[in-house]
Amino acid sequence: MKIYPGKFKAYFPALLVLSALMILNLIIVNLPLSNTLGYEFAAVNGIILFLTGGLLTISSVKRTGFLPYIFLFRSNIWFSTLIVIIPLIIGSIATIFFSRCPITDGILFYLVITVPSFIFGSITGYFSSALSIKWSVIIYLLFFLLLCFIPI
Repeated sequence: MKIYPGKFKAYFPALLVLSALMILNLIIVNLPLSNTLGYEFAAVNGIILFLTGGLLTISSVKRTGFLPYIFLFRSNIWFSTLIVIIPLIIGSIATIFFSRCPITDGILFYLVITVPSFIFGSITGYFSSALSIKWSVIIYLLFFLLLCFIPI
């Protein structure tokens, strides 16, 4: 069997992001309040996926050039779907095996909090790239910090 280093090199960042997301979610499942698929799990994953979506969109814009957002989203649809589904699968498995809580409420929390967070992070990363491609990561992280300091 031949190993094609070019293909592995192309998929390495994606594999790194997916494995880091899996490891983070396995750690989150072992924490007290977020050990089941519920509000806390969805909120923590919303923050993680907001950052992930924006940074991946910025790197995609830097790699491919400034394309309309719909084309950029279509080219990464399978990877984006994997990023959103992996925490849901890990949380669902933890809830089914280690808890008596209903899973439907957790799935609804996930769909209402985490999925829009990923989309909003991706759009925010796209607009920070529209402002300046060179400083887009710094603009994005400053916007994230600004969002963190908004009182609830």
